[in-house]
Amino acid sequence: MLLTGAVLAVAACSPGPGGDASRAQGEAQEAWDPAPPSAGDALALLKRHFAAEPACGAFFAMPWDVSTDSAHNRGRAEALVQAGLLRAGGESRLPGAGGGQPAIRFVPTERGAATFRAPAAGEGGVPGLICYGTVVVEDATVTDADPMMRRAAIRYRYRLGDVPGWVREPAVAAIWPWLSERLAAPGEDNARLIWRDGEWRLDGTPRPGAFDLRDLTH
Repeated sequence: MLLTGAVLAVAACSPGPGGDASRAQGEAQEAWDPAPPSAGDALALLKRHFAAEPACGAFFAMPWDVSTDSAHNRGRAEALVQAGLLRAGGESRLPGAGGGQPAIRFVPTERGAATFRAPAAGEGGVPGLICYGTVVVEDATVTDADPMMRRAAIRYRYRLGDVPGWVREPAVAAIWPWLSERLAAPGEDNARLIWRDGEWRLDGTPRPGAFDLRDLTH
């Protein structure tokens, strides 16, 4: 009788048939969590990204149809024409009632072809981009990391290099008098990392130094 009780007590303390498997699975899952990214990892990711992505700000999609009634937009288009980035491409019409509004179509020149870009997927609300240099990352810091959730946050310091000469053209400076000074100033920004396909990657498309040149108040 005592033997039977002892056997029952041992059985009660032993894990069930799936106990060892569940514990082993949990330990394997815990061991599989990636190591948090280092500052060096973050810096390398940013440098690789910005080697292919120039510094750009919000602008209009190309070709750009400018209403003949909009003196402000015509002035901006003409400034970029004088800078050698756009040329008049003929008459056009903006959609609207009664056949729409008459407009002038502006298209990039050969020199301006690399200046204007379409936004990347996920950059909703921005019809186009105007680019004005390269992003040079000085250093990066991991500010938060959660390997279990496969997420991390970083902060980095940068400056803009290879700023093109058209930024300092008198006609451009008259429309955007603040642009040259801001492009020369160093900055800081944040970015997110995500663990995917066995490595840390940038989550989204960082756009430091992204100034809105549309001036939608007019």
